[in-house]
Amino acid sequence: MPSSDSLISAIVPCYNSAATIKETLGSLEAQTHGNWEAIIIDDGSTDGSSEVIKRLESADPRVRSRWQPNQGLGSARNTGIQTAQGDYFVFLDSDDILLPHMMERLLRAIQRNPPADIAHCGLIYSDSGLVARNWRMPAETPSDYFFSLAHSNLFACHCILLRRPLFQRMGMFDPAMRSCHDWDLWLRAARAGARFTAVSEPLAVYRLSPISMSRNPLVHFEAGRHVISLGHAQDARVANPDPRYVHGCNCDKRSALRALAVVCAGFAIAQNQHAVAQALLDENSGPDGPALAASEMDRLLHALCFAHAVPRTDPSGSWQRVGCRLLEFLAIHEARTGRPGLAIHLTSTALSRHPLVPETRSR
Repeated sequence: MPSSDSLISAIVPCYNSAATIKETLGSLEAQTHGNWEAIIIDDGSTDGSSEVIKRLESADPRVRSRWQPNQGLGSARNTGIQTAQGDYFVFLDSDDILLPHMMERLLRAIQRNPPADIAHCGLIYSDSGLVARNWRMPAETPSDYFFSLAHSNLFACHCILLRRPLFQRMGMFDPAMRSCHDWDLWLRAARAGARFTAVSEPLAVYRLSPISMSRNPLVHFEAGRHVISLGHAQDARVANPDPRYVHGCNCDKRSALRALAVVCAGFAIAQNQHAVAQALLDENSGPDGPALAASEMDRLLHALCFAHAVPRTDPSGSWQRVGCRLLEFLAIHEARTGRPGLAIHLTSTALSRHPLVPETRSR
């Protein structure tokens, strides 16, 4: 059974995060569990991050850093794992925040469930200034984690605390993946028989920032499709898989690919790439063919709000930023699919389910 004073290693990849890394480290210093180390991996920053990191190191002996040429998040996290000395790991990006009780409560959750390998918590989406924190997502607790992870990612990276020995069973992050490498790792953990336990309370903050044109929705889709395909087949990277999951899920993976396509279409719409969004829907048809269904609007709007850095629970200004792009796409989508009235139907669905318009809507 783990000790309450177990050392927790926080792996913090940093690339051009001089403006946020101090706040991120401040959230570690505020932890009620004091026995932690922060391993900052400077992944070839060019914005002065290295100077900020040096100051953080000199101010707290629990903070250590390494520099490497830019290789991406997966490689940076692997370097951190190889450097760390902790019994447990948290993966904290350099612009995100842990709430003060995160480490304590997730460690306690593992202690109370001795077979558990991974504890996870809920999430709060915040604006870039860490002020608006009303978009709260409790932790999901599926009955079968492998099945659920074979269809979609359940966790933000910094919502997880995991045991060190688990890496021996599942391997580390795949540095070749340009996106979704954290999802890939959680899926491998589940296939390896990892036991999960949840703390429903949101204990981590995800700082929203607008998705830039450099973040390619097609790259994200291809990476996600790769993970889903692995979840529906054998995976030789897991040496001793749980017998239930040796061959992966035996269900039809098309519904998972469709759900991912809707999310990535939302990212594309946010970037004004309507042709890309339509192509994703065309190539990954749902029960209604390529046409969006009303039941898919929740997923699409979630992606749009995420991409625009608009908390869904804060209607102020959000319809102007999210709604205009959505309406423009739905008009194109209606014409493309030949479904008269589809745009109006989907718009009314969106407005009935989501607080995206100003207060005048409720009067």
